[in-house]
Amino acid sequence: MASFKDYLEADLTNIFFTDFAETHTVDGEEMEIVMDEDLIRKGITKKKSDIEGIYVADVLFHVRKSEFGERPAFGQIINLDGEIYRVSDIQEDKGVYSISLVANES
Repeated sequence: MASFKDYLEADLTNIFFTDFAETHTVDGEEMEIVMDEDLIRKGITKKKSDIEGIYVADVLFHVRKSEFGERPAFGQIINLDGEIYRVSDIQEDKGVYSISLVANES
């Protein structure tokens, strides 16, 4: 039998995506993701730069694990809405991936 905590976590995740998610194209597949521009502006992301204690990312988004599929690897190339990025960090919590991306620079 599911606990109250299980129901609460499921509801929070569903409400979060219902209220904040938008359709984006990730590697050719449309999916509902939540772009997290607040953490990018505040510099609170998980990819460390070459300088200790400095964190950088160009894009941070949240997506349901069930919708995204297999966990991406560090450094994996991802096409987000026609722009090419590399995975700089990925966190998983309660069935949701939080994926930080950095732009490919040439």
